[in-house]
Amino acid sequence: MAWVGIAAALLPNGRTVASIIKLDINNGCKSCRINLRSDLAKWLLECEFVLWDEAPMSPKASMETVVRFMREVTGIDLPFGGKVVVLGGNFRQVLPLGYFSLQLC
Repeated sequence: MAWVGIAAALLPNGRTVASIIKLDINNGCKSCRINLRSDLAKWLLECEFVLWDEAPMSPKASMETVVRFMREVTGIDLPFGGKVVVLGGNFRQVLPLGYFSLQLC
């Protein structure tokens, strides 16, 4: 998955973060619209790892929402519900200060 549609289009079977996690963009990406018993939630539970391209371009709220949602889906109180997550992108495009305040643990 990727934050922007252009990067998602370059990935095989790629989709945007907002389309996979159903982020409520109108609410500042602070919530998602997935039922924990839905087929999509079950599919996310079965995923072994997550590849997130253009992660530095994502708003902090979107990453926190994904972390919180994956914890709820898996029932595991670890960052991203214990899933292996690879954050890709050009980390030189943004200042590192914003990522120090991300509450993953």
